[in-house]
Amino acid sequence: MKKYDTIVMGGTGFVGGYLVSELASAGQKIAVLHAHPLGEDYLSTVFYFRENDSPNLLEDTIKMSKKIIFMAQPNMVLLKRVLGAIPSNSEKTLLYISTVMVYKGGKKPQKETDKLFPINSFAKEKNKEEKIILAFAREHKKMPILIARLSNVYGGLKNRGLIGLAFKSLFENNEIIISGDGGQVRDFIFVDDVAKILKLLMTVKKEGICTVNVATGIGYSLIDVIRIIETIVNKKIVYSFGPFVEETYSVIGDNTKLKSMIEFQGTISLKDGLIKAYERYIIHNKNKYLSK
Repeated sequence: MKKYDTIVMGGTGFVGGYLVSELASAGQKIAVLHAHPLGEDYLSTVFYFRENDSPNLLEDTIKMSKKIIFMAQPNMVLLKRVLGAIPSNSEKTLLYISTVMVYKGGKKPQKETDKLFPINSFAKEKNKEEKIILAFAREHKKMPILIARLSNVYGGLKNRGLIGLAFKSLFENNEIIISGDGGQVRDFIFVDDVAKILKLLMTVKKEGICTVNVATGIGYSLIDVIRIIETIVNKKIVYSFGPFVEETYSVIGDNTKLKSMIEFQGTISLKDGLIKAYERYIIHNKNKYLSK
């Protein structure tokens, strides 16, 4: 059985794809568990496999990997299977990807010790999985375990949030529906920065469990983001307002703890990140046109 530096659950998703690329470019041997067919962005140097490709392949790959990253969509069964495959007294490092949406929210940036009050289904499921991780940590007290709560990540074609919809609408001439009044405040962080931050966090030497926000500490309303994009592309985005959805109105992640753990917390401002994201959409749509 081949040995790996890192195994990533969910490594073909939006953030996962960038993180796997970041790790692979650093020379790491990576194994990726994926649920959906591979796209054109797969890496030939990475071992991709599915959960049921062969009996015990997942468990065997976990045992042969130094570090474990769980960033799959909420899946309690898979998470418990992954944790169950980790030997007792393990020296492996575990990184679990959560979200700042588990916080109660408010005008002030949320600290890791602030009250949790998840509202939408995604945040509720992440909160449940965090509790599973905490229970696991009590039985593996010396094992380095990190819960990274990500703020709103943007910057890639797989982004399904407001920014992705806004750029897509520019090329497809579609109207986008903004849930609520557009005043909802979010902490937006560029995906390239997130990949670098997560890679660095995995190198921090720390026994036991640690929770940290991966965020900028700066909030923008959804309307603010739309206006910045319109300035960049010099074009109006067609949008209307729809009903409010069940979610926290304002969530900003305090990144003080992150700053104490690693020197790099991201270098790309929201405007510069949106410019880079727009360039990616332009290239994608040109290639899409040329392939026809």
